Amino acid sequence: MNSKRLLNTEAHEKIRLAKSVLQKNSRKTDILLIDGFNVIKEAFNAGLRLHTLFYTDESIFDEHFSEYVYDMQDGSLCKIPKWKLNSITSLETNRGVVALFFKPKQPPLDNMSMTNDRWHLPVTLICDNIRDPGNLGTIIRSAAAANCNSIILIHGCANPWQPKVMRSACGSHFHLTIHCDVTWKQINRYRASRSKNLYLAECRRNQNTYSQSSQIITKTVDEKEVIPYYNVDWTNKSGALLAIGNEAHGFNLSAQSISEISSTVQRITIPLCHQIQSLNVATAASVILFEASRQLNMKRTLISHR
Repeated sequence: MNSKRLLNTEAHEKIRLAKSVLQKNSRKTDILLIDGFNVIKEAFNAGLRLHTLFYTDESIFDEHFSEYVYDMQDGSLCKIPKWKLNSITSLETNRGVVALFFKPKQPPLDNMSMTNDRWHLPVTLICDNIRDPGNLGTIIRSAAAANCNSIILIHGCANPWQPKVMRSACGSHFHLTIHCDVTWKQINRYRASRSKNLYLAECRRNQNTYSQSSQIITKTVDEKEVIPYYNVDWTNKSGALLAIGNEAHGFNLSAQSISEISSTVQRITIPLCHQIQSLNVATAASVILFEASRQLNMKRTLISHR
């Protein structure tokens, strides 16, 4: 039998759509492509609406998707040969499944609520100039794990909905709100109406002092005062914005200018030993977010024992 069996017109149209989503990597499309069992399962668990599930063998339903069969309509299932599936995946070795889902709706930045409940971490993460898909996915994963409610991506960051970012995040996209293609002008206007503190996390080239003492404040020559990340009270009820920049190039010029004109902007850093110049940006984001989470958990514990 010829493995390149004939497909009907509807199947070809769905394959063309999948190729378009994969190749164009567009933020504007309402469809997202997911390749990988675990992330597909996370999409189902989050209640995303399935557009098409491409598969090569019916055995995947019993082995991996038995609990989701009621979320699959007959018209959303598309069996195709392996060679055809390989043309719509970014994986070198695909395990026989690719899915198209309708992208979750994300509210505009102006409608984002920063009222902090008792459950979420009162920190909104801002990513500026994070272009590496693996780094962005890891940052989203850490933000969700630290219980952030939302994350803001400045224009120029990698597309958070591309498959490589989604695999790196392991389905974490569906546990927080992601605002894409935001400008610093929008953020500054947003902050002005809500009086939110903004913290710019950066690695200082001359900063190599490490101390557990909360009294130590590190300065760099001819720069504004920079404090260690653990000196910040991340539990403030008013909430905070934490901005992370590219580890090689830092923040863009407009972000730098904000710190010069606003008294509510504070530069923070992670003290490093042995003349190490910087941390990977995803590692740095994780360190700060989980310090914020630690502070919040400690505060909750103290309150519960009163």
